[in-house]
Amino acid sequence: MQNTMVGSALAAVNYSYNSKLSFSGPITGQSLGNAALVRMGIGTGADNGCGWIATYNALYLLGTPVPPANIVQYMDTNGGANIGGVFGVNPYAVYQYLDLMGYNTNITFYPAGLDKTIANSKSQMGILMYGFTNSNGNFNIHYVIVDYKNGQYVFYNLYQNDPSTRPVNSLDLYVKDNKDTPIALITINGKAT
Repeated sequence: MQNTMVGSALAAVNYSYNSKLSFSGPITGQSLGNAALVRMGIGTGADNGCGWIATYNALYLLGTPVPPANIVQYMDTNGGANIGGVFGVNPYAVYQYLDLMGYNTNITFYPAGLDKTIANSKSQMGILMYGFTNSNGNFNIHYVIVDYKNGQYVFYNLYQNDPSTRPVNSLDLYVKDNKDTPIALITINGKAT
């Protein structure tokens, strides 16, 4: 991974600050509550939190909750915070953190067949990094955790200011209808043995 690490002094300050924030349950709406306040690199969760939030949510849903402060510290000190967090999180850092936590993962760039890939993964969930054009015509990138349950694909943290989860019948149709561009899909295939 390219060396884009945050300085150790800033990473230590961020960790100290983030350790004082409390969380319970999955995070939805990264611009709300304590998620918006978490510091990664030179930004906050409201601006650059979707990558660490997707990682946190995946681990929480898998029954291995990890404090956001620990995830962000990893991103800050291991090259995960792209350009000091200005451009969010490197997908390889998400993949590597899940590996560090003992999970078998796969990463696919410009994935096709999202429905089948997630439904057939052992955990039936994946972290999707996708691009979209916002209302101002600017291209943005966002991460979400997608959990397949009861025949639906459930998004966590789909919108910055929306605290709800969003179930859809087909992830493939959702990204097509919204003209989103899937960039990376990290599937989780259970704990390593």
